[in-house]
Amino acid sequence: MAKKVWIKNWYPRDEHVFNAFATCAVLQKKDLQEYVKGEKRIKDYTRDNYIEKCVDAKTKEEYYKLTEKGRELCKEKYDRDAVRFHSYNHDSKVRDLYFKLDKDTRLEQMSEAELQKEINRDIEYKKQSDDEDIRAEGYKLEADYASGKISVCDFGVLKFNEETREVERAEFFESITSNYKDSDIQAKFNFASAYNATIEVAY
Repeated sequence: MAKKVWIKNWYPRDEHVFNAFATCAVLQKKDLQEYVKGEKRIKDYTRDNYIEKCVDAKTKEEYYKLTEKGRELCKEKYDRDAVRFHSYNHDSKVRDLYFKLDKDTRLEQMSEAELQKEINRDIEYKKQSDDEDIRAEGYKLEADYASGKISVCDFGVLKFNEETREVERAEFFESITSNYKDSDIQAKFNFASAYNATIEVAY
């Protein structure tokens, strides 16, 4: 017998939910209920195995995170590369930063994985430039990234003009936990500095 499918129709509210999961890794019930009212839709997400309910061992707080099927949904339906779960301590602070933003701004955010793709694209563009200074900048950026001198933030926006490759918008957000070394923190700020970006952190 075929397994029952609980969600047959998808709505804009669902895109908001899975964009949030793609960026933050963890959401609380109150976050989901900002987009979907009541319990049924949340229950259907779990019954269709897109998300799973978890309890943090230290804080005993309940939260939801994506399953592998949920990650595939983010990619196939919403063209999002979802961030991987790190720890509840870290990811709950990412979630705090994300939900400070208004709903439309949230949809513009890029996950850590998506920012990594964008910086790699920028490095390759610079390395292939006819301008010697831009090529040198690309190789330096590549070396700093490979050595850990630069480290991509948890989420943010990094937009380029596709014709000129000038940065049109750059703003980043980072959750910093107690296990970060000073060099780890500096690498996040170096990333922001490389693109003249703002950076907001949660400790």
